[in-house]
Amino acid sequence: MSTLSLPVEDSPQPQNGFIDKIIVNFDKIQFQIVSMRFFLSLKDRFNRAMRDNADLQDRAQQLEHLILQLQSETDTIGNNRFI
Repeated sequence: MSTLSLPVEDSPQPQNGFIDKIIVNFDKIQFQIVSMRFFLSLKDRFNRAMRDNADLQDRAQQLEHLILQLQSETDTIGNNRFI
């Protein structure tokens, strides 16, 4: 009696390949999430820095205006003193 010997394939082999693909995809997704969080954090820091910069520029303009007013008053006081 001759028996046919069929190659026996382990069923875990295809599953292992499938699981490896899932793990690789999961790692990619995890990397994308970390990258997105980093990007959003960087974007928030940039926006905060731009707001701070705009606030400082406004404050500098206010101080320059105040200096001009004080110089004008100083000149007026100086002129009145000599009169």
